[in-house]
Amino acid sequence: MRFIRSMTEDGWRPVTSDNPISGAPPALEALAMRCCSQDPAQRPTFAEVLEALDGTCKAEVQAGNFSR
Repeated sequence: MRFIRSMTEDGWRPVTSDNPISGAPPALEALAMRCCSQDPAQRPTFAEVLEALDGTCKAEVQAGNFSR
């Protein structure tokens, strides 16, 4: 509950440009940041999340073109 409250009431976000996902592929990190946007209009729909995960994110992970 504290986790959810900190996001809804305090505006805390688990992923930001100042707090990226260490070693994540760039497309996955960008998607996570969009999902954590404070502005609901900036967040992707579930269909967009699935499309990104099956497209660019999947290709980056398979290619291994990111730091681990």
